[in-house]
Amino acid sequence: MKVRWSALVSLLGVALVMGLWVEHCSGPQPHVVGAPLLRPPAQAGQPYQVEVVVANPGPGQGQVQVTFRLRETSTGLAYQSQEQADLESGEQVRVVSEIAAPEGSYQPEVEVRYPPG
Repeated sequence: MKVRWSALVSLLGVALVMGLWVEHCSGPQPHVVGAPLLRPPAQAGQPYQVEVVVANPGPGQGQVQVTFRLRETSTGLAYQSQEQADLESGEQVRVVSEIAAPEGSYQPEVEVRYPPG
């Protein structure tokens, strides 16, 4: 009987440690909120700006990588940039990136991932 009690206590201890690890040590669960906002250059030769809101509904925190892409609507040619953002649990952040691209008609695309790579 004593061996079973010891095994049960050990099992509960492992479950508690794993639960705390998932709660406090795992990273964010980032996702893009809404559609990205595209701002054309103010003057010829200046970059386009793409803005997005990234949310972390999960319990973890950490740095995420945000990949911005401008895809030309007629040719499919893409221009890309990357930014990093730090997210706390339950936080939303606005991330803006500038992308140098020739004048054209573009569709913005945004991806967010954790861990950054």
